[in-house]
Amino acid sequence: MRFLRSMLRFLAAVQLLPALEGGEETLVGGQAVLEGVMMRSPHAWAIAVRKPSGEIASHSEPLARPSEKHKWMGWPIVRGVMTLGYAMSLGFRALRFSANVALDQIQPDEQGTGWPQ
Repeated sequence: MRFLRSMLRFLAAVQLLPALEGGEETLVGGQAVLEGVMMRSPHAWAIAVRKPSGEIASHSEPLARPSEKHKWMGWPIVRGVMTLGYAMSLGFRALRFSANVALDQIQPDEQGTGWPQ
């Protein structure tokens, strides 16, 4: 049994070897939004949201690294504060996008106020 387990680990490592040899580790994180998900990597972000009709609306953009433009933004404490600020602003943008997609299908009432009675 021990031999079988070690052989399975070896085969899994052999399968992952080309990805590990690339030298760059792919870091991807995500956040839940209204009826969808936002995913972020170091160089880009994307969001996919389900419309009330059942279709999928998606959006993606590249991300700039401010520490590449300004060296002082790469300092440890400053980098952490800036990263937190950028993560929060990106999270709010993603939530706003998902809310706009969800509210896009709501029809205004007869009085034109936009709110159902």
